[in-house]
Amino acid sequence: MNGIDGRNTLCNIESETYLDNDFSIPCDGERRYFLEIMGGDKCSESIVSIRNITRPPATCTMTLIIEKNDGTIISRVVPPPIQVFNSNAIAIAVNGLKSVSVKCEGLPENTCQGQITVSQQVCECLSCHTCSMKMKRKCKGRSIEQEECSLQGLQLSPSFPSFFEQNCNGTTRTVYEDLSDRESVTQITVSNLEVSGSEECMMTAIIETMDGRITTEIIEGREAFLVDNIRSLSITCTGDPDGICRGQFTGQKQFCLCC
Repeated sequence: MNGIDGRNTLCNIESETYLDNDFSIPCDGERRYFLEIMGGDKCSESIVSIRNITRPPATCTMTLIIEKNDGTIISRVVPPPIQVFNSNAIAIAVNGLKSVSVKCEGLPENTCQGQITVSQQVCECLSCHTCSMKMKRKCKGRSIEQEECSLQGLQLSPSFPSFFEQNCNGTTRTVYEDLSDRESVTQITVSNLEVSGSEECMMTAIIETMDGRITTEIIEGREAFLVDNIRSLSITCTGDPDGICRGQFTGQKQFCLCC
């Protein structure tokens, strides 16, 4: 295969799991780095999964901070669970990952607890390109414009259950975001697990794609979706504001990686 300088270059697509960690950190506002990738902007696709398992009542705010090789910084609050022994999870897909850190802000004598996983597919060579996708037709390990391309996949939450819970007060919360610029097909399953405190609570999944299209679906049991170029999955629960809805999202992202 020819690299960017015209020489014959050996390229390999590697699967890596950088993190599969439990953590407990003080609520002092200081960033704790869990991952820093050195050595330039390799062609990569990553999913960062994190869940907040701090026992309620919440005394500090947990924030996930992702930095990309191009300098983009993504900051997302990870909500604490409402009920004891539960958790709240989010997952974010990015390309060109550089670092992952977490900070907790509140009373410094308290701590926040969570779990975090970073899984990645990376192209180890000189040249990297995003291939145009008609995924199943074009991207099966064959050469496309003299580049080796193959269909790759990443689980949205590979190491722990991606539960979420929220009040039935109409608040919308995003549980999965795809901030990569690489085309993809993502299979997502959303499950409505239970309603606590009131039966008058309706769960709705809101799916937005990269071109701005929005699809909504009421989740009564378990619903599966196959989405081209997803941008986000959000959940809203409406009904009795004193009620609490609880659910889970799972899935796999497939994309074409060329190098």
